[in-house]
Amino acid sequence: MGEIHVEPGGEFEVLRVGFIGAGAHAMQSIYPSLRYGPIELVAVADIARDRADRCAYLYGASETYYDHEQLLEKADVDAVFVVGPAAMHYSVGIDVVEAGKHLFVEKPPAVGLTQAMEMKESAEQAGVSIMVGFMKRFAAAYQRVREIIAQPDFGARLVQLNYAHWVVDDWHENVGYGIHPVDLARYFLGDVTDGTVNRRHFDDGSVLTVELYHVDGGTTQLNLSSCAPGVKESVNVFGASELVEVRNLTHLRRFHRAPSMEAWSALSEKETMSSVWEPEFTIPVASHSNLVIQGYAGEVRYFSERIIEGKSVTPSIDDAIETMRILDAIENAPIGKSDISFRI
Repeated sequence: MGEIHVEPGGEFEVLRVGFIGAGAHAMQSIYPSLRYGPIELVAVADIARDRADRCAYLYGASETYYDHEQLLEKADVDAVFVVGPAAMHYSVGIDVVEAGKHLFVEKPPAVGLTQAMEMKESAEQAGVSIMVGFMKRFAAAYQRVREIIAQPDFGARLVQLNYAHWVVDDWHENVGYGIHPVDLARYFLGDVTDGTVNRRHFDDGSVLTVELYHVDGGTTQLNLSSCAPGVKESVNVFGASELVEVRNLTHLRRFHRAPSMEAWSALSEKETMSSVWEPEFTIPVASHSNLVIQGYAGEVRYFSERIIEGKSVTPSIDDAIETMRILDAIENAPIGKSDISFRI
């Protein structure tokens, strides 16, 4: 890798990036988030010419390619975003790191563990970083949760994470919906040693619940069932000093421990032992943007700043490998209740 580019006049550093992929998700969530970081979008590539041209026009890229190899060969960039299907993440991502470019790749970074580990090895050999797009780690509410449970007196020991969703017939795809909640479990409570899986199938969906046991003694309970009208996301974190709950990324409530039953009973009708955080959408400020609330803006800004500073990134390809290893164990668990374990 060469030196990170500096804006004319030397006032601030900027990361010159290429972007490979111009599909719906990239257009809706990642391209619009580039403005939150110290980024100059230099080049766009997509095999669909109309999509590539449209993204370059809308987001100010000066170069357009219809072959990602041409972008890697000709565009003067420090890093590359790759957003598309999992198979593309792997095949194009390998090319990016072998070209000596830092890589931001959407999750999952590959179709399976073997490919993800090949990406890790290629990046290490090239001396570049891979960040994987687990954007929920950067969601405004979940970052607040992480700060709260990191307090010495919180004593986080149990996380309940509901990610039930609509009926999905393909079992591999069904388990794949769990990639975000499994990563969040590691984000909140750290590495996982083993767990249990409860798997039940019905004509109109399936029940999939998982308990993950963490290295430090904490437990995460996951509901990944395929029997809900849509994705119903919620988080509860139980600690010695309080309970924290998040609903739909937009409602965070803290239930504080009363010093005694007498103090709790003495509360008046106007007093409460809880506090609430919600974004105020009526105020037009950046922190209330959906891209910030959902975490896309935060992950893009973090990636660009860390690469400019020459620092490591997280969630990294190692984080993705650990999450994919857990998902593999869940997917291969037999019907009924069974134990699972993981290599750390």
